[in-house]
Amino acid sequence: MQISLKFLIFFTLFNIYGFLKFCKSNELVTAEVAQAHRQECYKLFNEGRNLDLITYLEDLEQRYGTLKLDELVPSLYNFLGVAHHNAHDVKKAEKAFLKGVQTFPNDVRTWINLGETRVNIFDLKGAVEAFRVALSSENPEIWDATYPRLLRSMGWSDDWNNWEETVSYNEKILKRCFDDAACVGDSFGSVQYTNFGGIGHKLISQRSPNAKDTSFKVLGNDKAGWWDDTHIINNDGNRSIQHRKKSNSDKNGDVKSNRRLKVGLVSSDFGVHPVSTLIRGVIQFISEEHNKEVELYCFALKRDLSWWGRNVSNTVEHFIHLTSGNTQTAAAEIATHKIEVLIDLNGHTLHSGLPIMSHRPAPIQISFLGMPSTTSAPFIDYYIGDYKALPAEMVNHFSEKLILMPGNVIVNDYAQMQGDVLKYKGDFRAPRDRFEAGENLDELGKLGTILLGTLSNYSKISPAMFQVFMNIIRSVGGSKFLFTKYQGWDAARPNLEAYAPYHGVQADRLAFTKQQPWIEHLYMKTSYDLLLDTITKGGHTTGLDGYWAGVPTVTVPGSNMPARAGLAIAETLGEELGVTYSLKEFEDIAIKFSRDIKLLKSWRERVEGLSHE
Repeated sequence: MQISLKFLIFFTLFNIYGFLKFCKSNELVTAEVAQAHRQECYKLFNEGRNLDLITYLEDLEQRYGTLKLDELVPSLYNFLGVAHHNAHDVKKAEKAFLKGVQTFPNDVRTWINLGETRVNIFDLKGAVEAFRVALSSENPEIWDATYPRLLRSMGWSDDWNNWEETVSYNEKILKRCFDDAACVGDSFGSVQYTNFGGIGHKLISQRSPNAKDTSFKVLGNDKAGWWDDTHIINNDGNRSIQHRKKSNSDKNGDVKSNRRLKVGLVSSDFGVHPVSTLIRGVIQFISEEHNKEVELYCFALKRDLSWWGRNVSNTVEHFIHLTSGNTQTAAAEIATHKIEVLIDLNGHTLHSGLPIMSHRPAPIQISFLGMPSTTSAPFIDYYIGDYKALPAEMVNHFSEKLILMPGNVIVNDYAQMQGDVLKYKGDFRAPRDRFEAGENLDELGKLGTILLGTLSNYSKISPAMFQVFMNIIRSVGGSKFLFTKYQGWDAARPNLEAYAPYHGVQADRLAFTKQQPWIEHLYMKTSYDLLLDTITKGGHTTGLDGYWAGVPTVTVPGSNMPARAGLAIAETLGEELGVTYSLKEFEDIAIKFSRDIKLLKSWRERVEGLSHE
C-alpha cells in the first residue's frame, strides 16, 4: 500500500503539533508560581473585577494548556466559573464548573457551584444530581452548605421524595445558626420550606455572596450634589442626613432645592419579566408627573431585547446599560452621574445588582420589589414594603430600615396597557381551547366543567398546598386543575402527575398550559372560574393578574412577607371574600363556591367590578 508524500508531511506536522502542545500543557509550574497565580485570582475576585479575572484565567489556560496548576481546592476552574456567573454568563459558568469537577472530582465546592448554576438555567434534575454528589462528602460543613440548595431544587421541581428528612436537616442547620453555633449555610432559597420564615431569611441572607460587603468603595460621592458635609456615618454604623443644602426657603422656612433629586433604579429585569410589568407604570408616572422634582435613571444589567425594555428606555429620562462585568467599574459609572438615591430592584435573585451596590455608588441605597425579603446587606439602608404584607410583628425580619406604604406596593398599569381586557366580563371570556393544554378545555367549559388553577410557579407549591388542591378538585365533580408551563415545568409535571393518585385524583385531571404572550396573557386568564393562591410564597404579579382578569381568588396569608401578598392585594382592593386564615378554611371556601355556580357567578361579578373601577 502506497502512502502519498503529502499525507506523510501532514501526519508528521500533526504529530509535531501534538507533541509541542503536550509539552506546553505539561510546562512545569513551581509551587511558588502557582501560589502567585492563585493570589492574583483572589485579588481580582475580591475587587469584583470579573472580566479581568476571566481574561487572566483564560490566558493561564492558553499558556499552560490547563488550569490545574496545583492540587489545591477550590480549583482555578472554580474561580473561572464564579467569574463567568458574576458576569451574567451562566452557560460559560456551567462549562467551567463541569470542567472543574472532571479535573478535580473531589472538589465538592465546585460540585455545589455546578448545581447552583444548573438551578439558574432550570436544569433542576442536573442540579439535584450535582448536590447529591457533594453530599457524598463526609464533611458535615459540606452537608450544611449543600442541603439547603438540595431542598430548594427539590421544591422548585416538586420532587418530594425524602422531603420531610431534607426539611428536617435544613431546620437543624438553621437552629445552629440561631444558636450562634457552627453555621455555614448560605442559601436562603430553602428557608421558605421550613418553619423559620422571615427571621430565617434574614439570618441566612447575611451569608449570601450578594450581601458581602467590600472595602473597595466608590469614593468622592458622599458630597454629591444634594447633600452637604452633614451626610455622616453614625456611631451605630448607619448613614443619616442631618439637613439638606439650603438654597432657597419658602414662607414657612422649609428648605427647597434649586434642582432635582437624582434617583437611580438598578435591575437585570427590564426585559420580559414580572418586574418590568410592575415598574413600567411607576417609571412613566415619575417621568411625566414628577420630572420637575426627580431626575430618573434606569441602570440595566442585561441587554434583553423586548417591548418592555424598549418602552421603559423610551419613557425614562436616562436609560443606561451597565455592560461591565466588573462590579467596581459598574459602581463607578453610576457614581459619575451623582445618583443620590439608588434603588435595587433585584434583591437576592439571579443577576442581582447587589454586588455593584456593595461598592456604595450612592449615599442612600434602597431595596424594592424584586425579592420580597430582606437583603441583610450592610450597604442597603432601606426596604420599601407595605403595612399589610409587613405588619409590625415582622419588622425584625429585616436588617434595613423600613419605608412602609399605606396600600399594597405591588402595582401595575394594566388599565392603560391592556384596557381592552376589561370588556371581557360575564359571558365574554377567553375560549379555553386557546390554552393549548393538550385537550379541548373549551368543550369541557360548555359542559359546565369548573376550571380551577393556580398562577403561582412550581417553587410555591408545597406538599401541604398540593394536598389541598387535590382535595378541592376531588370534591368538585368533573373539575380540572390548570398549571402554567413556567420554567422547570418539565421537571415538575411528572412529579405532580405521580403524586395526584395518592390523593384520589387521576393524573388526567391536571392540565398544563403554555405561557401566553404578554399582550394576551391577561385575556387568557379570564377563562378560569376560580384561582387558588399558594401559602409558601403567594402570587405577587400573578396575584394582581387574577383580579385584573376578574377571577375570584382564594388566598391564605403565611407568617412572613412573601406569603402575605395575596392578603395585601385583597385588602387594598377591598375584596376580602377570598381571604382565609387556615388551609381548612381555604379548602372549604373553594369547594363551597365551586359547587354553587350561582354563588360563584355573583362573586365573579364583584371582582369584575373591581377591575372596572
